[in-house]
Amino acid sequence: MTTVVLAGVSTDMAIVCSTAAAVDLGYRVVVPADCVEGFDPEVHRLHLERTLPVIANVSSGDAVLAALSSGVG
Repeated sequence: MTTVVLAGVSTDMAIVCSTAAAVDLGYRVVVPADCVEGFDPEVHRLHLERTLPVIANVSSGDAVLAALSSGVG
């Protein structure tokens, strides 16, 4: 299974929708929480704590870098 790591802005729209689309296409998705941001801090927090963990692995940028450097997919 191929892994997609998503980072960027608009947690409440682009990150959630991109995550859902990638999962629908069969990808494993990792969202480093410290590498995404949203317009509304409360909505951002809720997506990271409640929405995204249902369909993706919410992690940290450091954990993603460590996995990449160790060759773990």
